[in-house]
Amino acid sequence: MKKALLVILAAGSFLTASAQSKSSIGIKGGVNFASAKPYNGSITSFSAGIFINFKLSQAISLQPGTFYSGKGYKMGDRNEKINLGYIHIPVPFVYQQSAGPGKFFFGAGPFAAVAVSANRKRYGPIYYYDTTPGYYSSKITIGSNTNLADGSSDNIKRMDYGITGLAGYSLNNGLLFTVSYDLGVANTSYYNNVKTRVLGVSVGYYFK
Repeated sequence: MKKALLVILAAGSFLTASAQSKSSIGIKGGVNFASAKPYNGSITSFSAGIFINFKLSQAISLQPGTFYSGKGYKMGDRNEKINLGYIHIPVPFVYQQSAGPGKFFFGAGPFAAVAVSANRKRYGPIYYYDTTPGYYSSKITIGSNTNLADGSSDNIKRMDYGITGLAGYSLNNGLLFTVSYDLGVANTSYYNNVKTRVLGVSVGYYFK
């Protein structure tokens, strides 16, 4: 928890410093393919937000950003989807190399994330004695380990953190294409050791 808060504070400091420099601001949005260990089912969501390319040298930049990022997973044996929404703050170091009409880039760094929404969607009987399947949706409590009526708890913790990696290509006109992967190392669940995984594909633009 303390480590995640330190990462968020560091990200905020970098964003402030960058905004006061000549570094470029960018926006990105795209598709997330999210899953979580130990489950093997994935869901499709989206991400969108802003970042700042803060140049440390001609080839190396720091790119702190703030995004809304959809995470979650599917429990295949129960046909149940857990949809999670986070304010996601990555702080990757990025190396850029000129090639053709633009630059290839790749990088890695830490991320911290704060959960802002969580819900469950399921297709099947609502109760074990029900024989009529149907869709139902319910909210999941964030940041509280309150037990459910049956004595179990499926609530999630507020913080997530881990390592992010990215690679892509940016054109000289500002358009960029990115593939990213977020490897969560925090246990985000009160009732099980659940760690987030997100593969992202996005399109963005540098405002130079």
